Amino acid sequence: MRFFIAILALFLTNSLLHSNSFNQLQQRIVEIFEQKQKSVVRVKAVFNQSNKEKDDKFTLMIGSGFFIGSEGLIITTTTTLINSKRKAERVWVEWNNQAIRAEILGHDRLTNISILKVESLPEGASFFNLDNTFTPTAIGSFALSIGCTLNFDPSPTLGIVKGYHSRFGVRVFPTKLMRTSIPGGPAESGSPVMDLNGSLLGVLVTFLPEVHSTLVLPVNAILRIRDDLLNLGYVNHAWFGIKVSVKELGQVVVDKIEEGSPAKKGKLLKGDRILKINNTPIKNIEDVRTVTFGTRPDKYSIFKVLRDLKEIDITIQAAALPKSKNSTQSKIIQPNGKSSKPSQSNEPESHLKTNKISEVPSVN
Repeated sequence: MRFFIAILALFLTNSLLHSNSFNQLQQRIVEIFEQKQKSVVRVKAVFNQSNKEKDDKFTLMIGSGFFIGSEGLIITTTTTLINSKRKAERVWVEWNNQAIRAEILGHDRLTNISILKVESLPEGASFFNLDNTFTPTAIGSFALSIGCTLNFDPSPTLGIVKGYHSRFGVRVFPTKLMRTSIPGGPAESGSPVMDLNGSLLGVLVTFLPEVHSTLVLPVNAILRIRDDLLNLGYVNHAWFGIKVSVKELGQVVVDKIEEGSPAKKGKLLKGDRILKINNTPIKNIEDVRTVTFGTRPDKYSIFKVLRDLKEIDITIQAAALPKSKNSTQSKIIQPNGKSSKPSQSNEPESHLKTNKISEVPSVN
């Protein structure tokens, strides 16, 4: 009898502990949402889809975004603001039942990131700090997003971190993205994603419905995009001009060097095994892409390679990514996870069509 009582007591204790843990998790989610929901905005953009002056047809694109500073800067996704290569007739954000006119400061189609600016941060609004000390969150950790699904108020969604990837099938991403189990609903691209400390992990940039996942651009990559868009008006991506592959035992080997490229000028050779770039060990193709993404054009990088069984250092000065590789025809991240031309926007549930510009609310 004592044995069964002891087992029952143990069961009840574990159940209570689990219940307390669940309640603590629930309370933490509520706290973070209450703290951060005032940082999130709904982004709307109107496009004239008609080529005839008398038969205007307008498309209203809807997405999410969030404030990143007291100056009124907002991070959102490019696919909310670009529609069939047409310039938006009007862009505004909605926050706390207010419609506020927004200015587009710049886009980066490779990462699907755009920056907007409102005249000033609304009274009562909060914002996220972009922390350059970001380290990848462990796989299995919780991730929380706050997005504006269509015209609903900002709402939270809980998921877990499932991995880090720089490609999905034939789709190649410009840097390593975080994959989460957050499902992502209509108009939720551009939502901030946080850990359970409330720290920003990144921005939701695309959906992968094939594997029930979403991809998040990490906060350190957002910083890279933000700095270029604010300082230059565009993102100046770096280019080394190499193609690599992974051989046996995780060896990353140079397969091809493009003519006239920085790698060619730096005397890198086909067949060189890359051990490190600067101080970053190179163990896979994703490492090469991530280092390249974080490099500035004209900056020098040291490639440590193994050639003829000898380790040697090769200094290469990165160049700007050629326009032919960073044009409007380049592969970009679309809201549904497809890499396609910007004119092929695929988020059918996040845009509405109207025949009258007067149906769009006036904005401050």
